[in-house]
Amino acid sequence: MLTPKHGSWLNIVETLFGKVARTFLRHIRVHSSEELRQRILLGITEISAAPLSIAGRNSTH
Repeated sequence: MLTPKHGSWLNIVETLFGKVARTFLRHIRVHSSEELRQRILLGITEISAAPLSIAGRNSTH
């Protein structure tokens, strides 16, 4: 779990929403809210399957 010491957790959430909008929700048409929900959950599952570890400039090792 990433807890930034510098910056905001909101940046992480904004990055996630941006990735969602650019990838699996781009140029789609859904016929119901349930179909949209399923697409979002599938995309989150795909993102979670390959997490990224990012070391910031201010991190101490």
